[in-house]
Amino acid sequence: MASTTTTSTTPLRHFLIFGSDKPGMLPVRQSVRETHRAHIRETSEAGVTVVFAGPTLDTEGQMNGSLLVVQAPSKEAVEAFLAADPYSQNAIFAKVEIREMRPGLVRTDLLSAA
Repeated sequence: MASTTTTSTTPLRHFLIFGSDKPGMLPVRQSVRETHRAHIRETSEAGVTVVFAGPTLDTEGQMNGSLLVVQAPSKEAVEAFLAADPYSQNAIFAKVEIREMRPGLVRTDLLSAA
């Protein structure tokens, strides 16, 4: 997959973000979910664009975390993007992990959005 560039010619990289909710945060998550979804649909001022995202689910099908794949110029840009997210601002996550990744296979024919 070819690298895209920002207007400043900084190569964009891909990052995987995995956030695990604190116990008992489902009501808070649900109350700010639409604001969170609006946030992740917009490219941030730092140049972060969400490529793929969705909630993780517990064994009963209830949301208990978040998984995002983003395109960004740096890990610092991703951290700034997350700091502005309503989920972070409402302290929903017990733990957030950010890892740089390189897409090796993309099957867009298997993706569907709810």
